[in-house]
Amino acid sequence: MSAIRREYPLNFDIEDCTVHHIKGGAPSIPMEAEMARAREIAVKFFEQYQSPVTAKSIILEDSTCIVRVDAGLVLVRTFDVTVDSATGKILRYNPVG
Repeated sequence: MSAIRREYPLNFDIEDCTVHHIKGGAPSIPMEAEMARAREIAVKFFEQYQSPVTAKSIILEDSTCIVRVDAGLVLVRTFDVTVDSATGKILRYNPVG
């Protein structure tokens, strides 16, 4: 059974992060709340170590949200932060590129 993957990078605003649904239609309200929570968790995590931090996109995959963030002032690095939607725990983070 393949994972359900919904990517939200372009048309739907959740605060400063832009998102969209690949298969059409906007996310439901509970899904919006999950994405906003995951965004907040990822940004606050990186703000402990680097500033400024900007959320760029969110990918929903089964019960996890993958938040892409840019972190740093002089040397800006991009990371994918995987957040468990149910618990709010950060499962992993990886540099992009």
